[in-house]
Amino acid sequence: MKFAIFGSGYHGRLALRKLRNNSKKNIIFFIDNSKSKHNKKCLGSKIFSVTRIKNLEFDKMIMCGRNIEKQIIQLKKYNISKDKYLFLGKSDIRPSKKLINKRSEIFYQMLRELITKFEHIKIDYCMDYSGLLPLMRNEKYGELSDIEISFNSDHLDKVIKILNKNKTYRPNYIFIKNKKFIKRKRKKFNRIVLISKYQNKDIELPHIDLIIKKINKKNTFNMFLENSFPIKFWKKKTYKVYKKLKLKIPKYSLEYLRKLYGRNWKMRTEHWGLKNGSFKSMTENNYYNILND
Repeated sequence: MKFAIFGSGYHGRLALRKLRNNSKKNIIFFIDNSKSKHNKKCLGSKIFSVTRIKNLEFDKMIMCGRNIEKQIIQLKKYNISKDKYLFLGKSDIRPSKKLINKRSEIFYQMLRELITKFEHIKIDYCMDYSGLLPLMRNEKYGELSDIEISFNSDHLDKVIKILNKNKTYRPNYIFIKNKKFIKRKRKKFNRIVLISKYQNKDIELPHIDLIIKKINKKNTFNMFLENSFPIKFWKKKTYKVYKKLKLKIPKYSLEYLRKLYGRNWKMRTEHWGLKNGSFKSMTENNYYNILND
């Protein structure tokens, strides 16, 4: 069969690996919105602009990850037959236990180096979003594309300094247009991504997203997602142990997670999306309803 995968990011690459494992005869290509990726290859498969889809032949359009809702809206104008859409959930593309365990170990090595430095120079940080959720659900970090840690923007210069020399990761300063940004040494950025130095083509390399938060007396402001939360979720913190490593978390973690992921945050969901800086659960029926609108 011939498959088109929308998005060549983490979830798209997992889908590619699964399809190849199922059959070496499968023909697979990506479509992607990122102009810098067009006409290049990802894991040996070509990447095309979304606008090329009207001239490309395929049996199934693979949709996975958190941006499916936006992607459907984008594709509707091309009148793709509904029976060609295939929505893959987390369990459909989940790596093997062996790979998950390996990624979890890599995450741990990265966290140990980073958090040890943070604690040593007293960086005001907190496990956040995908860095907090697995901790509170007793899940493995290796199942996630990334984990997120927020830190106080007042400590930005200290953080940049300790990121210069590292054994387990390399920093990447990300700038997304039309979002608030910080400028240091002629460099604009609104978040920092730590990418694992581990080399293995069979593994999706873990990375840690460092979220820069501006703190005032009443609220915290996320520089990347551009959302705010009451200061109570930042001011008081406690520790949660992860493999003998003590990680800072909000004292009111349960209430905070309800605000981030809804009251059913403890439940695993196959499909999810992002709305106003918070995550929401989705279903295949939701996606087909969007197609029918």
